[in-house]
Amino acid sequence: ELHQRGMLAPEISEGLMYEWGNPDVVEKTAEKIAFRKGVGDLFAEGAVSTARKLNAEKYVCHSKGLTEVEDVRGFPTWALAYAISTRGADHLKAHCQIDKQQRADTSLKLFGAPDAGYPTTLNLKAKSIKYHEDFNAVINSLGICHFPALSLMLKKPKRALYMGDYALLFSAVTGIEMSPEEIAKSGERIVCLEKAYNARLGISRKDDTLHGRWMWEPCPSGLGKGMKCEDYLEKLLDEYYAERKFNLRTGIPTVKTLKEIGLEEVAADLVKRDVISE
Repeated sequence: ELHQRGMLAPEISEGLMYEWGNPDVVEKTAEKIAFRKGVGDLFAEGAVSTARKLNAEKYVCHSKGLTEVEDVRGFPTWALAYAISTRGADHLKAHCQIDKQQRADTSLKLFGAPDAGYPTTLNLKAKSIKYHEDFNAVINSLGICHFPALSLMLKKPKRALYMGDYALLFSAVTGIEMSPEEIAKSGERIVCLEKAYNARLGISRKDDTLHGRWMWEPCPSGLGKGMKCEDYLEKLLDEYYAERKFNLRTGIPTVKTLKEIGLEEVAADLVKRDVISE
C-alpha cells in the first residue's frame, strides 16, 4: 500500500514492485529480510517499525506494536480483545467465536442474554471478552488447542463444553479435586498476573487501544459497514475494567481484586513499586 501511495521511493524499494498478486517480490523480500540486505533491513523490525521510519504509522493497524490479523471494525468483541491483550493485537488471548458464528444460544447459556452472539452490537461484549480471556488461559494451561475447545463450546448447549466442565476433566485425569469455580478463578488469576506484570512495565489504560485506520476510518462494506473503533472502544474499555474489578482510570488490577484471587504477593509488589496504592 505504501508503494501504491508513492511513499516507498524507488531508491528504498530497490526497484522491487510491491503490488497485489506479485508473489515473486514476496520471495525476494523474504530473503532480503532474512539477511537484512537493502530494503530487507528496513522491513526486518516489522510493520510498525517500518511505518514509523517512513512516517506512515497511521496506515498500520496494531495494538502495542503487534499488527492485527483482520479488520475488527465490525466486530466490537475482537476490537476490545486486541486492545486489552497483554502482548498486543493477539487474537488468541481472548479468542472468541460466539459473535462471529452468531451463536445467540451460547450467549444465552453463558451470560443470560443472547446479545454476545450479535456481531455488531455492544451489549455483553466486555463480559464475553472477560470470560474468553479466562477460558483461554485455562485451555492453554491444560495443553488443549484453542480451536477444538472453541468448537466444543459452540455446540448446542446440551452437548457443549464450557469452562467449568474442564474442572471435571482435570479432576478425572489428575485425581486432584477441582470445582468449576476454582478453575474459573485459576484462569482469572493467570490473566491478572499478566496484567500486573505489564503494569510493572508502565503499561496501563493509555496503551489498551488500537492504532491505524480502523480507529478513525469507517468500514466501507460488509456486516460492519460504517463502523469504526473510536466510536465504541472507550465505552467497552470502561465495561471491561468494571467486569475485571480493575481501576477504571488506569486499567490496572486493584489491591482488593488481586487479594480476592490469591495474588497477595503480587499486590504487595505493585504497592511497593508505587504502581498501585492500598
